[in-house]
Amino acid sequence: MEQPKLPDLETICPHCGGSGYVTNPVWIEWLKKRKQNPDLPMPDEDEEVKCGECDGIGMVPTEAGKALLDFLYMYFIPAVERKNEGKARFYENQR
Repeated sequence: MEQPKLPDLETICPHCGGSGYVTNPVWIEWLKKRKQNPDLPMPDEDEEVKCGECDGIGMVPTEAGKALLDFLYMYFIPAVERKNEGKARFYENQR
């Protein structure tokens, strides 16, 4: 029997093209200003920064991925928090 196939849960980030990094906005602004002032000193910052859309991962969830994340946050995360809360109480009582 063939296993059911899941839909794609993630896709390449359209903002960074999957690299996880984008050109620092400070550098973009510097490049624009440099056209009028070629002697403008270079910024003292990294030329690339972590992508804000994918947080540097290079991938973003699809609609199906977002639905799965919502499901996990609804059912799994509270269960883990309850389990960890019990452990925290146990360790507090051991002091």
